[in-house]
Amino acid sequence: MKALILTHPYLVTTIVALLAILMVARILLLKSQQRIVFTSSLAAIVPCLFSVYFENEYWSPTRLGGFQLGIEDALFSFDTAATSMLMTILILSSRLTFDFQMRLFIKRSLIPFFLAVIIFLSGCRAGLNAMTSLLLTQAALIATLLGFRPDMLLMAIVGLFGFVPVYFIIVKVYFWMWPDFVYQWNQKHLWGGLVWGVPLGEVVWALGFGAMWPLFVGYVFNGNLLEPSNNREKRIILRK
Repeated sequence: MKALILTHPYLVTTIVALLAILMVARILLLKSQQRIVFTSSLAAIVPCLFSVYFENEYWSPTRLGGFQLGIEDALFSFDTAATSMLMTILILSSRLTFDFQMRLFIKRSLIPFFLAVIIFLSGCRAGLNAMTSLLLTQAALIATLLGFRPDMLLMAIVGLFGFVPVYFIIVKVYFWMWPDFVYQWNQKHLWGGLVWGVPLGEVVWALGFGAMWPLFVGYVFNGNLLEPSNNREKRIILRK
């Protein structure tokens, strides 16, 4: 077990993050809030299938079984999406409302999903590296989602400023606990170079993801921002 912990930081960190998220959500969120966070985060697992494009180019993490795609990628996708929404909900509190309808969620997820796939794969086929293609995909999704729902701009800003510092600190802590973990990134790659001890790609990706994911969730669950009020009760209102 000790050897596994020492040699598989990607697996261990994603499991630890998942447990922490579950605990924080259980303590700070209502069950209705948890439903929004976890349902949307499950949708984030699907794009992890494209992690193979980053292998041996952007990074080469040690995965369980030595595969180029593993449970770690699914956990990472879920963890980051859940963290983004957790921070957004906690910050916006009672101003944020959602309409939880599974049919609407599935229907509205299709356009962003297929758009993301087309842009990402087109970028890779055009000769762009995977991280550059991903960043362009994020930018396109942010523009598209804001086109659908320009009133959700504040949600994107809150998501960005809520997610990025948390993600940066978490990565720094992981590198402190596993000093060799950072060498699993290709530091000769454009996006693998370090910025304040964190790969540049992680920093720029976090900026895009922090803004994009709350927009996606707001779109698929028909999110709305209420006008500021004097209500001190820190909770989210969900229409049933």
